[in-house]
Amino acid sequence: MNGEQELLWKILALIATSISIPVLWWLIRHERSHGVDRAESGQRRSDDKTAVESRLTTLESKASGAQRQIEDCRHMHDEMKGRVGQLEQTERDCREDIRDKLAGLAQDVALTNNNMQHILRELRKKNGANVQVNDGQMERGEEGH
Repeated sequence: MNGEQELLWKILALIATSISIPVLWWLIRHERSHGVDRAESGQRRSDDKTAVESRLTTLESKASGAQRQIEDCRHMHDEMKGRVGQLEQTERDCREDIRDKLAGLAQDVALTNNNMQHILRELRKKNGANVQVNDGQMERGEEGH
């Protein structure tokens, strides 16, 4: 039902119930003002619809920008994971090299220590001195006392 038909039904209902003319007159004026309100409301709805569509377009644009940023972040994240993997491999390689070098140095020190002990024993025999080797330290004593 449109607004005019609705008004006619209300008028007929008032007449049928024998309501006074001033009440009927008030009802007619009230319905007219609602008609103006409805027209303004329709314009407001149209303006609201335009504003909502504009806001929706803005939000879609922001969402698209955010999606691009997310994709960029994922790409950077993947790059960083690759770099971290490379750094971890480099660290493992360095640790292995250090272990190998330390093992080599330990062997060199042990060999040098053995050589020094051998040299000290030879010196003791040659000089006849009482030279004792204790944990790599040399103590010199005197013979015959």
